[in-house]
This record gives sequence, structure tokens and C-alpha cells, in this order.
Amino acid sequence: MGVKPIGEVVSQAKSAADKALAIDPANSQALSVLAVVAGIFDYDWEAAERHHRKAMNAEPVHPTVRFRYAVFYLLRLGRFADAREQCRLALESDPLSMFLHIGMALSILAVRQHAEAIKYLCRAMEIDGNFYMMWLVLGSRN
Repeated sequence: MGVKPIGEVVSQAKSAADKALAIDPANSQALSVLAVVAGIFDYDWEAAERHHRKAMNAEPVHPTVRFRYAVFYLLRLGRFADAREQCRLALESDPLSMFLHIGMALSILAVRQHAEAIKYLCRAMEIDGNFYMMWLVLGSRN
């Protein structure tokens, strides 16, 4: 999320996810982390898809898993409506999540519906007006 260079943390993320999967092979959070690493760091979108599919098979699907699937996979592939739907479903489970509001705003910005995206960012601002990522997205130009 921009706090440290990805190269510094990717091996730690992979290692932690692998350890979690050794304990529970169906751990959707760990599968989701591996999916993000495969797509964003390794540019292996087939592996990313496999990991995301496994992560999304959990019942219920954790909101963070939906966020990662939407923002780090669906948006990257131009599947904007699917990304928006995943964020909507995640917000139903966790309406106070800053990341989910940002994910929804990014999904809406991708189709250039700026006024609607700003509504989600304003909702996020009501929850925590100091969350830096909300301001970053609000100030970005798409």
C-alpha cells in the first residue's frame, strides 16, 4: 500500500501465506495474498486467477478477499462492473471499512463516474477524515 517497496515485503507475504496454508489449505486470506503477489509482483495472471478463485470459494467470502479480488485483479483486467459488484458485496458485510469505500470509489472512477465516486469517498471521510488513502484517491485524476 505504498508504505514499503513491494520488493521488500513480497517474500514475507509469500512466506506468511504459505505457512497459513500449511495449517489450513482453504485459508481464503492466504490464498488472496498469494493471488495479489502472483498478479501484481510476478505478473502471472493465470496463477492470480487460480488463487482468487480458490479464495472466493470460502463461505462466507471475507470482505478483504473481495477487496483484493476487485482492486488487484478485476480492475487490472478491465472488469469494472465485476469489481464494483465485489466491492458492493464487501461493503454489505463491512460498511465501515475505509479500504472497501476506496475500492468502490476506484471501481467507479474506472468508468469515469466521478460524482458517484466522490460520494463514496465522502462517506469514507465521515468515518475517518484522516485516512491518507482516501485523500490520495480523491485527489487523483482518472
